[in-house]
Amino acid sequence: LPVAIGVTILAPQIINLAYGSAYANSAMPLQFLIWSVPLIIVSGHFRNVLIAANLQHLDVLWVALSALSNIVLNVLLISMWGMVGAAIATTLSELVLVVLGYWSVSRHIARPSLAGNLPRPLLAASLMAAAVWWGQNFGIAVSVALGALIYFAVLFLVGEIRPQQLATFFRSQAS
Repeated sequence: LPVAIGVTILAPQIINLAYGSAYANSAMPLQFLIWSVPLIIVSGHFRNVLIAANLQHLDVLWVALSALSNIVLNVLLISMWGMVGAAIATTLSELVLVVLGYWSVSRHIARPSLAGNLPRPLLAASLMAAAVWWGQNFGIAVSVALGALIYFAVLFLVGEIRPQQLATFFRSQAS
């Protein structure tokens, strides 16, 4: 989520830095396509649960429907919006997989509790977004550093990251 937010805000600068101003038109497709990344991560969790519960047939069916939706959406959206349409089609087809995976897990296994797990990371991501937005005037490096600092500081302050977790992480890095 924080990467998708950051890339959405900084896409024009990222594209300019990586490829130069000749590719400026690819910033908007990137802003839509980056949202497929968190969707892929979430759908992967649902897919793994289905596989672990011996419900592979549902996983295969949902992947096929997601692929079919991608084809249909590409046919419809590319003709209207070009590269942006292709990015939207890909992201929406990943959303289809998330929705179907959530529905299947809820129906056959257990209802995942999203509300209990999202508020603190969403708060951190929102404050990070504000910092990245504000920091972009000082350059991409400052904006990314400021955003990361704010994100992890807020997670630490709200107890999502605990001191013992940090100690374990840094000990493992030292060895």
